[in-house]
Amino acid sequence: MAAPVERKVKAAASGAGVATVVSTVAVFLLYKYVFPKNMDPVAETEIVAVVPAAVGAAGAFFAGYLAKHSPRAPANPVVPPPVAP
Repeated sequence: MAAPVERKVKAAASGAGVATVVSTVAVFLLYKYVFPKNMDPVAETEIVAVVPAAVGAAGAFFAGYLAKHSPRAPANPVVPPPVAP
């Protein structure tokens, strides 16, 4: 049986997915309101490449950072020595 996926991994994956949507909206808003219509094609390509990557990485990092750790059983449980009568 496979081990369960930890909370931090699930949160980071979800954070990256949400960040992808946010970065798409961010790029749309940048094109609509910030950048001029006659923008340099090289700069445009760099922005389209960098903004989603940066937002996605930040979303994954912070979601994983803020998630709680999964509880784990101790690897070697401590057994007290027998008590002498």
